[in-house]
Amino acid sequence: MGPATLVIAAFVVQGPSAHATFPGANGKIAFSSNRTGHFQIFVMRADGSGVQQLTHLSGLVDNPAWSRAGGEIAFDRTPNGSNNTDVFLMRANGTHIRRLTNNPHADSDPAWSPNGLRIAFTSLRTGHGDVYIRNLGSSTVKRLTTSSAFDGLPDWSPNGGRIAFQSDRSGNADIWTVHPNGTGLKQVTTSPDDDLFPSWSPDGTKLAYIHVSGAQFQIFTINADGTGVHQVTHSSNLKGALAWSPNGHQIVFTAGNEENSNIWVIRANGTGAHPLAGGTGPGNEGSPNWQRR
Repeated sequence: MGPATLVIAAFVVQGPSAHATFPGANGKIAFSSNRTGHFQIFVMRADGSGVQQLTHLSGLVDNPAWSRAGGEIAFDRTPNGSNNTDVFLMRANGTHIRRLTNNPHADSDPAWSPNGLRIAFTSLRTGHGDVYIRNLGSSTVKRLTTSSAFDGLPDWSPNGGRIAFQSDRSGNADIWTVHPNGTGLKQVTTSPDDDLFPSWSPDGTKLAYIHVSGAQFQIFTINADGTGVHQVTHSSNLKGALAWSPNGHQIVFTAGNEENSNIWVIRANGTGAHPLAGGTGPGNEGSPNWQRR
């Protein structure tokens, strides 16, 4: 599904994305799970109850992303025996599934614009990974990043003004942002270690991400201007794929190991970490994304 930076944590290779959370009251959490044998999209209430399977498709179905209005979910799907991942849309109840991209190279990790008119995504159509934007009102696809490095895992800021993404153009994986028209490129993290999976806070002032140092995968936050780095988690289990709660008080994330990963929630101040019952299946759960309501 992607370059080496996406596979550092083997247990989350099926669900690498982080997604924007739009401000509002906390709604349902969408996530991917292989509890039925292969990865599909599920939803559950914010307390982990009321689990419902939305997709019943062949292949690997992953990376759910709620629209701002909460009525649609974008996701990606890789058919059995293929590496040709594409982006799809469906209604919040799992109906009216339609294909958004159709390219011989992998397109994945969808992220909605706040106005619901465009979707940013990662594409390997250049051979190394770039961020593209698809206009939902037409078939127009625009390439946003143009470096020779891997650029991907886009996340649209809640006010629509910037897109955060992960890039190894500096020699290791860092978090960058750029305007949707391709101008104003800015490096946000500058650590010599890898910083992965950027996710905007609902008020657009911070980014949460996974900081990788040796065998340690920890959740950090940083101000959008690159100041105020703060470590949120300190536990030893592997972590990946995170998203803020719409009220900005919590972060939902994937944690576990290569054999079993689950959906956890922690307060943004680093306290109260706990697994959600609905996200603790017998296999692997990943790619959580929180609905605004």
